[in-house]
Amino acid sequence: MTRTRLALMASTLCLTSLAAAAVTAAPTYAPPPPAAPHFKTYSNWAALWWQWAFQTPAPQNPVLDTTGANCAVGQPVPGTFFLAGTLDGSSVTRTCTVPVGDAFLIPILSASYFAQQTDPPEQRTESFVRAQVTCVETAPVLSVTVDGVAVPNPTSLLEKSTLFSVNLPPNNVFGVPPQVLSPSVDEGYYAFLEPLSPGSHTVHITATSAACNNTQNTTYNLIVQGTVGTPRSCSGSQSLTLDGVDIQSTGAALTVSGNCSVTINNSVLFGGGSAIVVHDQGHVIVNTSVVGGGPGPGGFAVSADGHGHVELRNSAVISPTSAIGFAIISDSGGNSRF
Repeated sequence: MTRTRLALMASTLCLTSLAAAAVTAAPTYAPPPPAAPHFKTYSNWAALWWQWAFQTPAPQNPVLDTTGANCAVGQPVPGTFFLAGTLDGSSVTRTCTVPVGDAFLIPILSASYFAQQTDPPEQRTESFVRAQVTCVETAPVLSVTVDGVAVPNPTSLLEKSTLFSVNLPPNNVFGVPPQVLSPSVDEGYYAFLEPLSPGSHTVHITATSAACNNTQNTTYNLIVQGTVGTPRSCSGSQSLTLDGVDIQSTGAALTVSGNCSVTINNSVLFGGGSAIVVHDQGHVIVNTSVVGGGPGPGGFAVSADGHGHVELRNSAVISPTSAIGFAIISDSGGNSRF
């Protein structure tokens, strides 16, 4: 596919506060590449973003949405809310409600290229498609602020996506028959923002690229409220296994008491104070999961008031202040601050 007006995309997002949050914590930005927020590299996050953007039919597509009514449609990763700019650079205002505990993936400025299967073979190579998106490296003007706090050095957020495929659905944003676009590639700048406190927040993102001939300005009104999933508990001499759960609560996501043993796999647990609260001598093993609490002072991934034991294995801790309260923690390696 030759590069079209859809091949280049900058994102500009601005959130106007509706009301002051009861508790306002400074925003926490994930470190730039090569960090892997929530155990995905920026290169993988970018590929997921484009698949989400182009695999959603046009009538419900959040990128084409002008009000925010569709902002939650098709969100692909539990615990992370994808924001969007516009495809044509026009200004737009969106209002979105998101659950507590959601992080945010924000595309600032990016270029993408999608090869059709009918393109000549020499135009379906990795070297060719990557050569089509390098304009974003040339003197971009980038700014991202959340509640007035700027992302430091946004040009350090440059990523080059993994190669990926896009399965265009019927009634897609291109207005072409359903098909597979591959290889596809993206290069650009993405900010990853950790969960915000309940209430309203202001995010302002501007991005201009003369080389890509792209300037955008998008306004979002984000309201952080509501919960996801049902908090769980385990007591006595029982055992509990949680696989692939998403629990985001203003209280604790999991409460363990007595001698209960809990195993958590491939899950997202977030609590207003702590994700996991352990009383007495409970034992919890956390595998390949995202756990956190807060945001703000007093937010912990785990807290305990007895001799509770929590073992983290290859998991991401997203509490902004500390990973633990008074819990006994075992770090089995592979764990990440974000």
